[in-house]
Amino acid sequence: MKEFDEFNEEEVLDRQTLELLGTFLKPEPRLDEHRSKQLRSAIMGQIDDLESDVQDNLVTIRSDEGDWEMLAPRIYKKLLSFDEVTGTESYLLRLEAGAEAPAHDHPHDELCLVLEGELQFDDVYLKQGDYHFAPKGSQHGMATTSTGAVVFLQSKIAA
Repeated sequence: MKEFDEFNEEEVLDRQTLELLGTFLKPEPRLDEHRSKQLRSAIMGQIDDLESDVQDNLVTIRSDEGDWEMLAPRIYKKLLSFDEVTGTESYLLRLEAGAEAPAHDHPHDELCLVLEGELQFDDVYLKQGDYHFAPKGSQHGMATTSTGAVVFLQSKIAA
């Protein structure tokens, strides 16, 4: 038998082991054409079912669909998705002009993308198209907007 340091990377098993394994293997008779087509059809059907399941999980929420929940005066939330496994939710936040949201801590990472308007957290000024990430443990001062804003937010909800 070969020693480990003599091992050739291209050889998966040495010849003696392959010969030993070969004595236990019996050739499988070739499937007839009818049985081969049946198996292929069954396999392709399962693949189609899997693809269908994936398609069934696609979600589209139109801009005029969904409910806006009032969180505070001039501040509304529209839940887009909630992942029960991770506890992460994705939502839109609509702030009317003059809205103020209180200072808050971030018990989890939060990402934010400003879709419309402008928003300010103390010295952090965000406008349409800006991305803002608040890591776990960070704090925000009061959020204000003079123009109004719509932002996409994603974060794990506090337990």
